[in-house]
Amino acid sequence: MDLFENVPVRDGADYKTFAIGQQEVTNNLVAETCYTVYDCKNGMDEAHCDGCSQCVFQVCFTGGGGDVPDPGGTGGEGTDPPTDSNNPSGSGGYDPNLPWYLQNPNIDIFSYAHNVQSVFQSLTDYGIVLDALQVNLLAQNPTFAQKFTNYLVINSLAKSQNTVMGIDFFINNPGATWQQFLNMVPKTPCENTKVLMANNEVKNVVQDLKNHTGSGEKGWKFNKTGAPTQTTENGDHSVNFGDPSLLTGGYHKHTTTGAKTFSATDISTLLEIARYNGVANPTNVFMGVVIPVDMHYVIRFTASQGDLPAFGTFSPEQLKQWNKEQWKQYLDLLLDNSLTMNEKIEQIFFSTLKKMGLQNKVILQKIDSENKVFTISENTDGSTTPIPCI
Repeated sequence: MDLFENVPVRDGADYKTFAIGQQEVTNNLVAETCYTVYDCKNGMDEAHCDGCSQCVFQVCFTGGGGDVPDPGGTGGEGTDPPTDSNNPSGSGGYDPNLPWYLQNPNIDIFSYAHNVQSVFQSLTDYGIVLDALQVNLLAQNPTFAQKFTNYLVINSLAKSQNTVMGIDFFINNPGATWQQFLNMVPKTPCENTKVLMANNEVKNVVQDLKNHTGSGEKGWKFNKTGAPTQTTENGDHSVNFGDPSLLTGGYHKHTTTGAKTFSATDISTLLEIARYNGVANPTNVFMGVVIPVDMHYVIRFTASQGDLPAFGTFSPEQLKQWNKEQWKQYLDLLLDNSLTMNEKIEQIFFSTLKKMGLQNKVILQKIDSENKVFTISENTDGSTTPIPCI
């Protein structure tokens, strides 16, 4: 389909040519700014594009009610774009009806290096639009542009937000290093758990729980201040971690009877510890369980503070009912020889998460006998796959 059917094609040419200029001011129009846009197949950049009529076209923007937008700003009086609290940049809100390269009309993104384009595009995948100052930082620091490109190869909302934080950090701190940025970035669940497993206090607690053979469960509290301390109110199938506001995490061991996975009560306790760790650190908390085999599991809250269920969402009666349902599901799976013990308890865990409305908010990790960490992924059919933390 020809979107510009009124524009004639030059003799012997296979594409149309557009004039770029500024129109006279009218009552409703101050200026028209036009850009050449390359939309080449296979993501090819301008330098390698064949420039055919299907790849190259012009897009024009008009501004009214004020001055002509400044490429380094947000426009004149009366033309400022609406702000978006979900967009940490200063360029205005993301418009899902526009392609990525038109999200900031004040920036001709295709005039920048490919790695700058790549960072800009990757951030728009999560509704983040860079402004001219942020784009210029990348253009003037090609090493940073390439490092951010590599950082975003496997992208996520958190990594996109970290990238904007990093760009602003470099703008405000000329001479700052890439390592300084990395030191500021919140660690991934894999990184956090690797660090956790290297901690001598954690190693000692895990070994103590593996050695525990007495009746009833045993637990340890990881306190915000001081060394880990044992839980004191333990039952046959439960431990009491006490005041969650004083903790960064907990570990306990299940007995040989029971569902051998994190109970609904364990999951709820993790959420309360996350709640009291504030906006900055809700994902740093953990809950661990040692099962009567040579491995153990860790769960972490991986969403934002605002994603935590309201205090009191889960009543003691609800938690008790979900714990009973875990035991029933465990008995149903017990004779299924097609599943390993790990697969059974992992499936029970994910089933409980769904009932609690916590899918994609709590991550399950397995630590094997060699202290290697795996993230357990639930497949669409309910089966599970361990993914090594590289």
